Amino acid sequence: MDRNDAFREAMGRFAGAVNIITTEEDGLPSGLIATAVCSLSFDPPSVLVCINKSASSHDTILRRGIFAVNLLSPALSNVARRFQSQKGSDRFEKKYWVAGKTGAPLLVGAPMALDCKLSHTYDGFSHSIL
Repeated sequence: MDRNDAFREAMGRFAGAVNIITTEEDGLPSGLIATAVCSLSFDPPSVLVCINKSASSHDTILRRGIFAVNLLSPALSNVARRFQSQKGSDRFEKKYWVAGKTGAPLLVGAPMALDCKLSHTYDGFSHSIL
């Protein structure tokens, strides 16, 4: 196993919440599964999200400047499976999603969904830090 594979294996063993990061562009929803999400500040309320630059939704999120962080629960594992097996807007089954104030899709029944505006982007090597 090379160094990158070993690192990926080690990071995959960290316990972390599973989130779906979503956005929309031209009326089409877009999103990805992410575990690299954490609180950053309470004043102003801010979160930090790390997104792989090769992810299909990466450029859309940066271009649009809006996104939602949708926390998954075990009851919503079907949504996670759909995100793993489908691509693009096919990941979104309409009955599970509503538009937030920004237009980003919010997951109905999620324990927590944050409707966010992008304030800063930083280079994180293979990822963008939002």
